[in-house]
This record gives sequence, C-alpha cells and structure tokens, in this order.
Amino acid sequence: MTAAGADLTRVTVISPTRRIDLALPGETTLGEIMPNILRFSGYEGGTASDVVHSWVLQRFGEDPLDPTRQVTDLQIRDGETLHLRQLDAAMPDAAFDDVVDAVASTTATQPAWRPRNSVVLSLLVAAALLVGLPLAMLVRHGGLAESLVTAGLAFATGLAAVLTSRAYGLAVPATALAWVCVVQAGLAGYFLLDQGLAITVLTAAACVLLAAAVMGLGARVNTFGFLAVGIIALVVVIAEIVAVLLPGKEVEIAAVAVALVLAFTSSLAPWSYRLARIAMPNLPSSAEALMADDTPVQSDIIRRALLADRLLSAFLLASAGIIVLGCVQVLPRADWFAVALVGCVGLTLVLRSRSFIALAHRLPLLVSGVLILTGTGALALAMMPNDVLRLLVTTGVIVLLAVILVAYAAVYADKIPSPVWGRFGDVFEWLAVIAIVPLTLAVLNLYAWALGLAG
Repeated sequence: MTAAGADLTRVTVISPTRRIDLALPGETTLGEIMPNILRFSGYEGGTASDVVHSWVLQRFGEDPLDPTRQVTDLQIRDGETLHLRQLDAAMPDAAFDDVVDAVASTTATQPAWRPRNSVVLSLLVAAALLVGLPLAMLVRHGGLAESLVTAGLAFATGLAAVLTSRAYGLAVPATALAWVCVVQAGLAGYFLLDQGLAITVLTAAACVLLAAAVMGLGARVNTFGFLAVGIIALVVVIAEIVAVLLPGKEVEIAAVAVALVLAFTSSLAPWSYRLARIAMPNLPSSAEALMADDTPVQSDIIRRALLADRLLSAFLLASAGIIVLGCVQVLPRADWFAVALVGCVGLTLVLRSRSFIALAHRLPLLVSGVLILTGTGALALAMMPNDVLRLLVTTGVIVLLAVILVAYAAVYADKIPSPVWGRFGDVFEWLAVIAIVPLTLAVLNLYAWALGLAG
C-alpha cells in the first residue's frame, strides 16, 4: 500500500438497490462521508444531518456503526462487507432463539472440574494424612519410639517419591510425596531428643537438610525448591551449633545471622550467574578491542540463563526464610533496640525487592518484609505503656496505612512512578541498611560492654 492510500479502507457496501465497492478515508468520521455513500448507492443524499438521522451503516448481526466516530476508530478493515439500511429498517443484532442453547453456550465458558483438580485434591488429602497422623502421635506420645516410626515412614515416603519420579515419570505425585518426606523428617528430628530447645531444633534442621538433599538429588522434582529449604536448614544447623556452644545467646546469634544474610542478598544475582557459568562480556580496554567485539556467545546460553534465574529464585527464597526465622527469634526480646533492628530489616527487604522484576524474585523479599514489618509494628504498639495512647496510635496507623494502600491500588498501581520516588526509595533503603549495623551491636550489648571497659 502506498503512502497516499495508507489510511484508506476498502469495503463493500450493500444497499437495498445495489452493491458498490468504496475506499473509506480513515481520518474522517462516518457521518461526514455518509451522504456520498448514500449518493453512490443511488439515493438522494441531502445534508449530512438528514442522512445520519435517516440511514445507518452496519455489519451483519451487529448494531449500527456510530456516525460520530472516525473510520479507523470503528475498526473497519479491508475487505469487510457493510450494509446500508434505513434507520427504521435496520437489521437486528444476533440473538439466541433457544433458551437452552443460550444457557448452554454461556455456561460452557465457565471453569469446569477437570481431572487435574481431582489429582490435586487426592494428593492434598494424602499429604494431610501422611503428615497429620504422625504429628498427632508425636504430640500426644512424643518419644524415641514414635520418632523412629516417623523416621521410618519418612524413609518409605521418600523411597516412593523416588520410584514414582524415576520409574514411572509421574512428576506431580512425586513432588507431593517428596515434600511430605521432608516434613516427616523434620517432625521425626524435632521429637527425637528431649535435651533442650537448641538440640531439638538442631536435630530437626539436620533431618530436614538430609531429606531435602536426598529428595532434590534422588527424586529430581522441584529441585530448586528443595535447594532453598536445604539452605535454610543448613544455616539453622550452623546457628544451633553455635547456640549449643554459647548457651543463652540465642537472640544475639539470630541477630548476627540476620545481618549477615541480609548483607549477602545484594550479591546473590552475580553468584547465580557464576554458578550457571554464564560468560559475561569482556569490557574493552582499547579502541581495537572495542572494534573487535569479542563478546563470548555460548551455544546453550538460554539454558544457562534459565538455570541462573532459578538459582536466584532459590537463593532469594532461602534468604527470606532465614531472615524471617531470625527475626522471630529476636523479637521476643521485646526491647526497643530489637524492635528497631527488626523494623529496619523488614524495611530493607521491602525496598530491596524493587531491584528484582521477576515475580519469583520479588515476591519472597516483599512478603517476608511485610510480615516482619507487621510483627514489628504490633510489638511496638504492645510495648507502649499507656492504653489510651496505644489505642489512638493503633487506630491512626491502621487508618493511614489503609488509605495509602487503597489509594495506591486504585490510582497509582498501573502508573510508572517518577524517578524522584525511586531515588527516595534508594535513600531510605541505604539508611535502613546503615542503621542495621549499630542496632545489631546494640542487641549484642557491645555498647554496655565498651562502657564497662572505660570504667
């Protein structure tokens, strides 16, 4: 199509007396060209107002076209057939003449129960039975014998998951059985020894770590999910070993662990690329190197990129889980240093989630940050000594947050924010990160120790 005819739409108009082929200009309204269409069809055109109020142009089975809109806005395409009719003889739109047919056609578009829904329901019931019955037994008669029985059940469930995946290729049932095995192993380890909380959590985390590693490598289903759980269990094992060696320092150990893991979240993306062995482009050091363009291109770059993406998802999920567990350990201390530390951690997670675009990357940081901020706010309000002040502050905070969130969801969620707001977010994120270091030292009680040394 030439540039001169780029806005022309070629249609066929069928009138009561003849059939004509026309090229309609796209930038004019239908009402402006209706007198000409009527004249070409063999009728007296009259004024544009008379024609618009006496004649209509419509598609078969549809309502008449709006004469006040441009041809391009009416979505008229090349080759279409339009009908020119008098207004009082316009064709009706398509309608059902059979009520049963209308109801059936309408309800056919609604979601129906599918075999996959039956599979999911049956697996959920099976998982509830395989986890609920051992849990009830351990809670009621917790002891070595019951823990060993649960461990044996976990071994059988894990073996079934491996066979279901490897021998029969059934990924969905194998995934459900593998996760049930990990939960059963954690329950068996938790109730295995009654030697204090640190030993109990240590054995549970060790069992979860072992089961997650075996399921991830053996069943080969949801491997990156088991990688995340394994990382969480490994960090918990290390923290509990330190807690056993330093009794009474659980809060301090958790605070240090939270600060360290949060510091590593900014370097998880580069580590994911390195583990996926993606060759990064070399920065040119001279004009000749810039002209040579020796950027490495790997034949399996797509597979490596997907691997890096899934590794990053697992690392971020594990980091979020570790930080939440650490904050749960720190908050019960219920002093303002602990509350401030946990609040800064939650704010950092929420603001740092802006750096990740993918849903699997942003969601763990965002959800964990919101949970931590919610718990911190609730504890801070509970620590207020005055009941009236607590009631006023709680009401004000709830109303203010509700207004902000509803306004954001209704007006600003689908708009691109100004770069100024992004810069404000960066500033607040770094302020929260910087505040974590002195607050961690305060939770460790190092300031009082230093003052004691000074006499």
